[in-house]
Amino acid sequence: MNPHNWIKQPSESRILEIDCTNTLPTGVTITAVTATMYDLANTDVSDAMIEGVPTINGDSVYVQIKGGVSGQFYDCKVYLTLSNDELAEDDLTVQVKNTTVIRR
Repeated sequence: MNPHNWIKQPSESRILEIDCTNTLPTGVTITAVTATMYDLANTDVSDAMIEGVPTINGDSVYVQIKGGVSGQFYDCKVYLTLSNDELAEDDLTVQVKNTTVIRR
């Protein structure tokens, strides 16, 4: 699944699109998706960082990520249930980084 690394700012609430095209066997579709978010101490921070419920559109899934602490890395685990009863899991690194623009 792509992307494997994703950067966002702490104040943002953004939808992460995950393309699963290369994960799916021919003719197989995604029937369900869930996601969890963990900090570096392996604490589940999903309630604080995942907005709503992940959704499916074709071969892509969407997870809305919010908040986080600048300078921290998080592990987003995405779980797919496929139409052939297979289960797929992927881990994505989410980096929260406050970017400052220097104006001249």
